[in-house]
Amino acid sequence: QDINNIISFFTKIVNKPAPTMSERANRPAESPMLPGETKNAYKKRIKAEKNAKAKAEKDAAKAAKAASAPAKKKLGADASEAELDPTAYKSNREKAVRDIQASGRSPYPHKFHVSHRIPDFVGAFSGIENGGRLSESVS
Repeated sequence: QDINNIISFFTKIVNKPAPTMSERANRPAESPMLPGETKNAYKKRIKAEKNAKAKAEKDAAKAAKAASAPAKKKLGADASEAELDPTAYKSNREKAVRDIQASGRSPYPHKFHVSHRIPDFVGAFSGIENGGRLSESVS
């Protein structure tokens, strides 16, 4: 049975018709092997060229999509934080700590005043929808 499978496999290969002229014309043109280039190096080069072409097409499509889409605006304090220079993070943080100290509070307290127990907190704020806000301050 294995021999019959092998024979039928090779028969299919041998009896396969040659590609027509139009089929040959529709094949993508590959760059020829360079002198002194190994077969593996040739395959890598062809694959890299194909990937570079696909990446360029993808980037062009992404740029076209970005150009056609309207610019999104950021809201609230997040917008100012998003536009800050990341290299200035330390100085911004030091300034915030100095501002908290100037207002008379400790920026790094070792004790915290507890105003709610967990069951009280859940009972008081369970009716709020996700993203909802209250005017009441919770400490």
